[in-house]
Amino acid sequence: MKSDMVVALGQATLQQQTLLGRIDFGIDPALLDVCRFDPSYHAGEESLPQRGLDLPPSGRQTHAVLGCRIAGSWGLSHGVNDANLAIGIARWTSRLADPSLGFSGTDLVRLALQRTKSAQQAVEFLTETIERHGQFHGPTADDSIFLIADAREAFILEAAGRHWALQECLATRAVSDAALVRQDWCRLAPGLGDMILEQGWHREDGSKIDFCGSLCQRVEHEPMRRWSKATMALAMQERAIDPWCIRKLLSEHFDACEPILSPGTTWFGAGIMALDPVKPAIFWHCPDPNRIPLYFPLLVDGPLPAPWVQGDLPRPVRRRIGDARLTHIVESLQPQFDQDAEEFVDQAPAMSCPDRAARAREIMEKHLELWSRECRKEQPRPVAARRFVSDVNSFIAE
Repeated sequence: MKSDMVVALGQATLQQQTLLGRIDFGIDPALLDVCRFDPSYHAGEESLPQRGLDLPPSGRQTHAVLGCRIAGSWGLSHGVNDANLAIGIARWTSRLADPSLGFSGTDLVRLALQRTKSAQQAVEFLTETIERHGQFHGPTADDSIFLIADAREAFILEAAGRHWALQECLATRAVSDAALVRQDWCRLAPGLGDMILEQGWHREDGSKIDFCGSLCQRVEHEPMRRWSKATMALAMQERAIDPWCIRKLLSEHFDACEPILSPGTTWFGAGIMALDPVKPAIFWHCPDPNRIPLYFPLLVDGPLPAPWVQGDLPRPVRRRIGDARLTHIVESLQPQFDQDAEEFVDQAPAMSCPDRAARAREIMEKHLELWSRECRKEQPRPVAARRFVSDVNSFIAE
């Protein structure tokens, strides 16, 4: 699975909110499940059953988390929590890929969202855990790139084995499956600089350590080209960015990248997380951008309706309804979805927690019903019914 992400901080957006957008694509479309984890209480010392590893000590209460994961995975590829913290992950390959048992990047995304409430806290949790346990690597031996954002600031954390480099994002930033932090890091893992110099991966001339230049095992041309296209698109929209702009940017980004992608690559997931300093976060999820370019506003305050949990969202057959009809459906439903989400986040700060949860679920169920109703309209009549109607019409004509 390949991923590209973009982030725009308040000074670059119209509503003065942080927006984090993500697209996933590949040759074999993965099934991305939407899931929500309720807040819970836990002991100060914990271990992760899937890995048998002890977690760093933390507070006793976890946050509610809403996010996406590959079917069957424990961790999340991206998500947001009830403290308006969002995290997404991309991949790269470094010289320091460590085969030792550790947490996968997706495990770390979920853990950080559940256990921290700000970008700074998430950075501290992730760096400590990576130093302590390293990263679990599958057959591809990939390292992780984390894009971490809250309503006020954002960071890129590039991990290499048990080491890492941190870079603060300014107004906008794009992230792809390639490490890009060079000498512009603001923090480096303890001892990493000395190790790089000992290995002869950087000139010992007093200059700042080049993280990516020293540790990159191979140049990834395709991710670099995707990153450059996303960076250019963000720069052209700076100070005029909103969720609608990010939707258009993601769509146009895939179209722009299609010529450089492997044949058969499809776009199979998109998400936008809107983070406001005061209002609740919105997780805009597009389950199938190729066939259904409709963004559903999912709300972390309330439990997900059954169709999302069970993965049985109604889907029309595009070849039967046609592109024009599908476009009409999306254009008629999206403004309603947007209006309902805006009204909720405006009213939510004055609501009690039970009222917020009930209202959030009500909105999500309403949107599923509206979409399901449109899908039912497009279902073809059974063959027997069509034949009966044809016979009746013939009889009347005679």
